[in-house]
Amino acid sequence: MVLNLFVSKDLSCIPVIYNFPVIKTIDDVLPHIKGREEFLVSDKGDYIVINYTHRTADTFPPIGGPNDYANAVLRECRGIAFYPNGIIMSRPFHKFFNLGENSEVSKENVTRELNYTTPILLEKLDGSMIRPMFIGEHIRLGTKMGITDTSDLAEVWMADKTNYYDLIASCCENNATPIFEWCSRKSKIVLDYPKDRLVLTAVRFLQNGSYLSHPDLVEFAKIWEVDYVYSPQADLRDIGAFSDWVSRQDNIEGFVIKMDTNEAAGHMFKDKCDWYLGLHKTKSALSEEKNVLELILNETVDDLLPLLDANDKAKVLAFQHQVHKEIKSLAEPLDKIIQNYKNKGMTAKEFAINHVPAAAKTGMPSGILFDVFHGKRTAREAIVDFCLKNCNNRKGVENVRKLLGDHVRYEEINKE
Repeated sequence: MVLNLFVSKDLSCIPVIYNFPVIKTIDDVLPHIKGREEFLVSDKGDYIVINYTHRTADTFPPIGGPNDYANAVLRECRGIAFYPNGIIMSRPFHKFFNLGENSEVSKENVTRELNYTTPILLEKLDGSMIRPMFIGEHIRLGTKMGITDTSDLAEVWMADKTNYYDLIASCCENNATPIFEWCSRKSKIVLDYPKDRLVLTAVRFLQNGSYLSHPDLVEFAKIWEVDYVYSPQADLRDIGAFSDWVSRQDNIEGFVIKMDTNEAAGHMFKDKCDWYLGLHKTKSALSEEKNVLELILNETVDDLLPLLDANDKAKVLAFQHQVHKEIKSLAEPLDKIIQNYKNKGMTAKEFAINHVPAAAKTGMPSGILFDVFHGKRTAREAIVDFCLKNCNNRKGVENVRKLLGDHVRYEEINKE
């Protein structure tokens, strides 16, 4: 099947919608995130991934001004991957927002936008985003952070399914990224998926960022006989009534509304069910610091923000910034120190004798040190993993505070 590239048109007359930025190499991205500590550039050796670790008030500025191109590039930093030589490798979903989360996706703006486009409703699956990574001559699977334990589970499941490999190869030939959702009890979030599924949710072209239309996606998935995202029928003419209907649904995370015409192909927003949000501990999370920490470390704060008033939203974002700032201040020098030791040929025993005792005095757990030294995780990944494992109770939160600093306290945010 031949995939037709989307040709950008002048969208200046259409509210909110913007052209996706052309990205050919990593140099098309790096200048726009320079000095922004919420964006992480992870060089994994075989590939480079750019992702945002947390959000501040200006991480994703609104579209509709002189900096639209730069602002649009920021929204691409959600797992975009490059080869070691800087050429783009994989382009997953751009950052899109919950209905009502900001002025761009207010009900008023969305209503105007729908008048110019043909929207399509898609089920929002409660899994992990998965996309292919091309390592040498091998196809690997990765999440937005690259190859992880979660993507390894999807890769094992896909190992004997040649139809998935054939679909991925076809996309590669057309310079496109197939985007899947991994739904499994092995990596359960909220909803239960008793049968493992790897669901095709989108196909995105690498350089111009456009998306294959949903009818073409369905046809493409049927050719290769792969699972694809469900599109229920719904009346989207009254977005307020639609949103009220979504809020009352259960046993589903929510829905994605995707603009599916050439004038706005791929632009989308999401709306989640109250039932799902309740199970996800969003509103109740504010009552205890450990819950807020868990949301921050699992990168699910975005789901909480639409439900908060201005004061609570500012407090959560400020605490999120504080947590990630301290993680970064610990991780970057630790990675450099350990790499320096390894470059000098230091053995694990010598490392244990010469560095671990001194580091322990600063509150750095030896488990983190050895994980990084043996290459099991980067310093950031090891620190985040340690903090997540200590979010179960107040004593665990104290362990997190010993590592990140005694000043990292959610209840003190409003007093600063």
